[in-house]
Amino acid sequence: MTAILAGLACLLAEPPKSGERKAPVESSKPPQLSPQRVRLVGSMSFQQALAILNEQLQPHGNHLVDLRPLFGQRPDDPRGDYDLRDVSYWEAADRLAELAHLRLVILPPQKERGMLVGFLAPAYAKPPARPPIAYCGPFRVAVSEIQAIRQFDEPNLSRLELTLELGCEPRYLPIWLQLARDSVRYREANSQEIVAEQTAQGAIKWLDEGALRWRIRLPLPERSRPNLESLTVHGIVLVAPKRLTARVSPLAPGKPMRVEDVQVAVQEADLDTTHEYWRFRVQLAYPQSDGRRGFDLESYHTWIMDSTQITLQRQGTNAAIPPVRTPVVSVENSHTFSLEVLFSAPEKVSPANSRDWSLHLSFLATPWYVPLHAEFASLPLP
Repeated sequence: MTAILAGLACLLAEPPKSGERKAPVESSKPPQLSPQRVRLVGSMSFQQALAILNEQLQPHGNHLVDLRPLFGQRPDDPRGDYDLRDVSYWEAADRLAELAHLRLVILPPQKERGMLVGFLAPAYAKPPARPPIAYCGPFRVAVSEIQAIRQFDEPNLSRLELTLELGCEPRYLPIWLQLARDSVRYREANSQEIVAEQTAQGAIKWLDEGALRWRIRLPLPERSRPNLESLTVHGIVLVAPKRLTARVSPLAPGKPMRVEDVQVAVQEADLDTTHEYWRFRVQLAYPQSDGRRGFDLESYHTWIMDSTQITLQRQGTNAAIPPVRTPVVSVENSHTFSLEVLFSAPEKVSPANSRDWSLHLSFLATPWYVPLHAEFASLPLP
């Protein structure tokens, strides 16, 4: 398959209209969500190139990994001529895979590690075909599969199905992809741009998924068409720029503490020595969405805070006590969560000396609404 890399533009979200709720915005574009730029020039082996890139990537929270040993593949070390000058993270990753004849893969996070972006050998001996790819800020959009489905009994159900794979730089935490009904547009040869209405719309969960894959449907072109002249996909990605941490002590309801622009407070604390467990209710209050950043939540969005990590720790020790069960999450309003968490009560600890203990939290920073706009040209048809 011949893949032609399309030009791609990242557009800012429209400002709120007059009369709509507004909130102060630090800048019109979130600088912390810009793509990381790297440089790699010269003739060198794959492992040398990987090491040089990681020296630039890792201080910013990004990485690239040779995954072949993890999957029992022989890690050969081919040489390549690299001329990457001020390119994005994803452009460098794709070029490295291309020169080493490897596949770029995105593995979802697991309990013991975060998301991994790295390289595997192709399933067959020949070099893997490069898929159509578009880049937008910290995102990479690849067309991983194109299928022509022809229904002979009911021709009106015939369609072209494309599987898209959306990746985000590992240092960021994408929460969901928001798609509208008119989020997909295409153009056939010498035709006007056409909106292909999609049945799948709304927010698609992305948090903790690694790469996000979803399908779009287009009308089936004529058999004589060798390619689709253009395809445009646009949406909004809700992205947390990082994780924040907080240490809460004493273990009692009190004045909220502020971590950046997130308020953390203990609402309830049950340390009764006659009970088997210590019970806490902790509240996280985020800025309300202004269309650029913040949360605008529904009651069913409790899954967002499932990634919040809470442990109990005694001062002067490094041992962290995990909860006895997954915290129970409640959405209090459009931008505020609460979590009820239980810990096994430490032995011989009374409420009077519980001041030696503290809660340690790791949670999402206030997310940004980042526009996604991917354009592909001359997509090959099956």
